[in-house]
Amino acid sequence: MKRVYREEEVEKGSDRKEQKSLTTCLRARFA
Repeated sequence: MKRVYREEEVEKGSDRKEQKSLTTCLRARFA
């Protein structure tokens, strides 16, 4: 699952840092 976060949320937070944080948190949750 590479795309766990919603595309809408990614567009809202165009900050790459926030995106990375979200993906990392989600990855840790699903891991």
